[in-house]
Amino acid sequence: MKIQLIRYDTSEMPLPLNTIQQSTIAEPQSLDEFDINLIDLRSENLWVSDSYHHGHPANKFRVNSFNDLSYLKTIIANSSNSKIIIMIPQNIDTRYHPNPSGTYSRYLELKHFILHLDEITNLLISQIGKINFSFENTKTTIDTQEYASAFFPSYMTDNCTILTTSKANKPTTIRINDRILLTTLGINLGDEACFSAFMKQCNLITSQEEYPEWLYNYAILDDSENYQIIDRSKEIITDAQNTINNAQMKLSENMNYKSILVENGELLAKQVISMLEELFNTDLSDFIDKHNEDFIVEIDDSYEFVGEIKGKTSNVTNEHLSQTELHCQKRQDEIESKNIHKTLKGLLIINHSRKKPPANRPPVDGKQVTLAEKYGLLVIETPIFLRIYEKFILGKLEAIQCINMFKEVNGLLTEDVVNNYCNRTK
Repeated sequence: MKIQLIRYDTSEMPLPLNTIQQSTIAEPQSLDEFDINLIDLRSENLWVSDSYHHGHPANKFRVNSFNDLSYLKTIIANSSNSKIIIMIPQNIDTRYHPNPSGTYSRYLELKHFILHLDEITNLLISQIGKINFSFENTKTTIDTQEYASAFFPSYMTDNCTILTTSKANKPTTIRINDRILLTTLGINLGDEACFSAFMKQCNLITSQEEYPEWLYNYAILDDSENYQIIDRSKEIITDAQNTINNAQMKLSENMNYKSILVENGELLAKQVISMLEELFNTDLSDFIDKHNEDFIVEIDDSYEFVGEIKGKTSNVTNEHLSQTELHCQKRQDEIESKNIHKTLKGLLIINHSRKKPPANRPPVDGKQVTLAEKYGLLVIETPIFLRIYEKFILGKLEAIQCINMFKEVNGLLTEDVVNNYCNRTK
């Protein structure tokens, strides 16, 4: 049996059994080259943050290796054959607030950052389950071995099954799916009895003596035929897993687009601007946010869209329209001060009543529609904006049709108007 241990530093003590091959979290070997992969999150050197400063509420504790863990998430998702065991740390010290010398001046136990422990764990098992931890020191006995745990899964999705429990009947090892396990047990990987007892408890190894390699290669009866069946079936499984992974990636991409139906603030603005860049075939990365308009799209030397993006739990208000009109006026003053003359059109892309499904959202009030027409603004609700983007991607609406629609229509953009522009001769 081939086992890989993926940890922060392969020189850390205690060293594992010599039958276990080591890799770092930054440079793991392909998981499917091994029967079992141990993802060890227990190193104190992993739980270090250069960006966190205690006492700054807007500052979030995030380990320096978070990007490496994000790549590891993808590697786990692409694996189709090997068993994976995620090993959760004890209540170790985290370090933050680096000094110029490279040391750290602040320490806090991991229990104070348990939400980040949740975040990292759920990053690694994303799309197959969700787990939240609670802090509690417990002991678990397997065979004659005793293991300590500082955390236990206090919440887990229904697909998880419990494999070991503490003396206090708290789950300490769970199976998330047929390949991925998670444990909070303090397993000494250098102690064969300790490691073997755990592996046997999880049915990852049996007590049967392992046969020599040559015996497996000594073919009788229909051995060769069955090995061929296994190889062909593995190819089918790999192809199917690749198909699933591609579909999941596409669903994730589509979810980013759909997020404009629920998001607000910076997340909403970032996604909408990304979609606008595709619609208008332009690059808005050079736009400087002066806390006025959210975007400016220069159509040509004589025309610009000046846009405001909002996410609200309420409906569209006069204030939203007035802010958009004010941005247009400020932009007009700015360009005229440079002796530039352009026509400006204000766009209000708004995710109103965002806590409700689109079908249950109240219509924009006629008074606000009239005011938008008076200002010469176009109000685009995010469900309509999503439909515009969808039609554009499907080839039913071209960029020039979209530009003309945004130029020519004032008030509230409706789906009927969008469909009419789609039906125009391209």
